[in-house]
Amino acid sequence: MNQALIDEMKQMLIVNKEKVMSELKLVANESPDGRFKGDSDAKKPEYGNSDDENADEVVAFQENISTAASLEEHMDKINGALNRVEKGTYGKCIICDKDLPEDRLRALPSAENCTDCK
Repeated sequence: MNQALIDEMKQMLIVNKEKVMSELKLVANESPDGRFKGDSDAKKPEYGNSDDENADEVVAFQENISTAASLEEHMDKINGALNRVEKGTYGKCIICDKDLPEDRLRALPSAENCTDCK
């Protein structure tokens, strides 16, 4: 694997991580250790006390739960890819150990599997 490509992908992963973290902070509460811990941390909006406002709060909370779960999953994949960069295994399929194609990494820097093993 080309070191220049790995360095480029690492920078993309870092930028993506910062973006996902910013988005996650909009819909979930961060724990004291700087992590997010699933549905229980989704932000519960407060719009007021009327029935309509309460119904809107429930809908927004459900959306926050779904969005937070998706963002947390994406963050896990980014962190996994960054860990593989540090371990020297980035760009290899975690199942069969084949090199991932450059175009796959450019399209999805957090990719962990080749298309055959996915």
